[in-house]
Amino acid sequence: MIRSSNKVYLLAASCCMLLLTSISEVSAQSLASMKKKFYAGEYEQVDAYFTKKYKAYKQSATYNFFYGACSAHLGREAEAVPCLKLAAKHHIIPAYEQLAALYTRQYRFAQAKETYEDLLAYQKRYRKPTEQTAAALEALNPLISAFKGIENIVVVDSVVVDKAALLKEYYIDPSLGTLTQQSADQITFETQLGGIQLYGGKKLVTRDDAASQKMTNDSTRDALRDSIDRIPSHIYMRRHLKGRWDTPQKLGSPINRADCSSNYPFLMGDGQTLYFAQTGKESLGGYDIFVTRKLSDNDDYLTPQNLGMPFNSPANDYLLVIDQHHHLGWWASDRYQPEGKVCIYVFVPNESKVTYDYLSVNPDTLIAHATMRPIALSQLDKAQVAAGKEQLNLLKKKILQARETASWAFTLIINDHSIYHQLTDFKSEEAKKLFLESQRMEKDYTILDRRLTLMREKYAQGNQQTKKELTPTILQLEKQVIELKQTIKEKKLAVIKEENQ
Repeated sequence: MIRSSNKVYLLAASCCMLLLTSISEVSAQSLASMKKKFYAGEYEQVDAYFTKKYKAYKQSATYNFFYGACSAHLGREAEAVPCLKLAAKHHIIPAYEQLAALYTRQYRFAQAKETYEDLLAYQKRYRKPTEQTAAALEALNPLISAFKGIENIVVVDSVVVDKAALLKEYYIDPSLGTLTQQSADQITFETQLGGIQLYGGKKLVTRDDAASQKMTNDSTRDALRDSIDRIPSHIYMRRHLKGRWDTPQKLGSPINRADCSSNYPFLMGDGQTLYFAQTGKESLGGYDIFVTRKLSDNDDYLTPQNLGMPFNSPANDYLLVIDQHHHLGWWASDRYQPEGKVCIYVFVPNESKVTYDYLSVNPDTLIAHATMRPIALSQLDKAQVAAGKEQLNLLKKKILQARETASWAFTLIINDHSIYHQLTDFKSEEAKKLFLESQRMEKDYTILDRRLTLMREKYAQGNQQTKKELTPTILQLEKQVIELKQTIKEKKLAVIKEENQ
């Protein structure tokens, strides 16, 4: 009996051990799976798992790291900081990196620098690779410098739009020139007199050899697309000479550099001051707005200067336009915006740069001014805001009316209360039919009138014999032109009468 009991006990113990081993293996596999998703950036998918683990093991440096990092990326920044600090204290290297990145997003650059310096000291002490940390520290320098010189500007308005249609919110007076948008990443600027065009783009070599024509599979096309995406943008210029545009020429250094992209140019009315956006080591992140001035007529420029904060940020900032006459400026930024969206800021340009006192102003106030969150802090000067809004509203009215006029197909006065500009304005199908007939007649009239003008010029330059030969034709054309003009007039009167019935 005792032997039987021992066998049962041993069997039960073996089963428990197998069960525990199985649970442990499943748990290990689950953790490995969650880690894989975490490092792939799938924070939402792993958040619940690591939240549960963190609450069960609050002293675990590992779970503090994973929970803190998820919190940092999912908007729980206040919860993230202490967890990442604890994990960093236990020398989990990614915790230092996540914490420094979070501080950087919060514009707490001094704390980000301190975090990287702690990591660098640890890596040196234990002879671990330091290159990546040293590079991150160096990348902080322009951010720290910019944060110490935040410009005090008055923001009049801000609006979020699709990046592919951002020019709709740039109410640019024609006296500044013309901006046209070919795509989300290519905008052309043409000076007021139409003599110069500037644009950012990629100069690609056309692959038309026989071998490349055979490369049509999906993987090859994807590889080619990736290689195109890696090609930097450069700013090109072309002039309108002798009735035609010449070949675009790439602006030289320092506007275009091999190690970065340059784009979104705007040339001031003085023909010397150029604003543009550029990536690279002197950028705070992504595209930054730079300004430079032309040195000579040979299109040589001074070393560009970064405009700093609040115009620039760790996100993409670009397309700064200044209207000195109306005392307004515009720039675009994708800071805090979802993919494909940008915020257009309208501001009052300063005659000379005015910066906040870095040592006396509260750090949180500086962050608010640098990030433009909230915008209300940049609108404390009510008189300037009111004047700016008034100018903006006047410009809006003028530009919107011009855009509407440009879209008109025609102008036809129906009565004292109605003016038609599109065929869809007609209520009567018969009136629309008559109007289309009048439009066809107007085309015929234009052709006849042009022919008559040429005949008259030939008549004036010809000898007696030529004049004698041309006279009957000219007289006939004059008669046709007069008759057709009268017919068009009657046709339009019929249109108006029909539409007013």
